[in-house]
Amino acid sequence: VLTDPGQQVDKMTQLIFYWGDFGSIVVPTCHVLVSLILCFCYASMLWF
Repeated sequence: VLTDPGQQVDKMTQLIFYWGDFGSIVVPTCHVLVSLILCFCYASMLWF
């Protein structure tokens, strides 16, 4: 069963709003993790 993407975004927005400061910590952390993964993939492409 496919869920409505709009609903998922709304739930995420509610969670971030609920957690407040906690959300503002998690979001940058996710960005850092994604950046590290992208850098790692790029580096491995260069090496191999």
